[in-house]
Amino acid sequence: MRRMARESIHAGERQAAAKKLKARLKKYGLTEADIDSQAREMEFFAVPANDFFEARLIFQVLAKIAPLAHKGLHKKPVMKAHGKEIFKAPMTKAEHEEFKAAVEHYANDFREQSEDFYAAYLHQQSLIVKVDESDERVKAVSKEKVANIARKMVGIVVSPHHKRLSDKK
Repeated sequence: MRRMARESIHAGERQAAAKKLKARLKKYGLTEADIDSQAREMEFFAVPANDFFEARLIFQVLAKIAPLAHKGLHKKPVMKAHGKEIFKAPMTKAEHEEFKAAVEHYANDFREQSEDFYAAYLHQQSLIVKVDESDERVKAVSKEKVANIARKMVGIVVSPHHKRLSDKK
């Protein structure tokens, strides 16, 4: 975004990118110097102790956004409290802010999609039985939603990454 704000050949594109950059810097309390800075400090972050998938997701996000932090990660939590394990890793200020925003986004998206896949599994196994309309624990999912879930599942199976993994035999 910063490169576009500086180097785009279209003035309108430069202005729009500069405006977005300014808003994001303000939102995360960063300056352009923070983005340029390679200074690393030990940053703390919490991982759910009893949710294997969300914990793995957080470590995957860390590896993608801050690979050097992932390599410098303390392998054991520095503290455990309230169902969370607290880890620390060396990150720049910009990496830490991007990491926090990405974890929030991916964790919310993962939870939402997990609910869809759970509903699809119940349908596949014919476990959806309407007993009481007011019971929120047992509810049918519309045919449209099932079709959407099926499209998502097909998309996962034929993803380019999946093909690459399956080609390495």
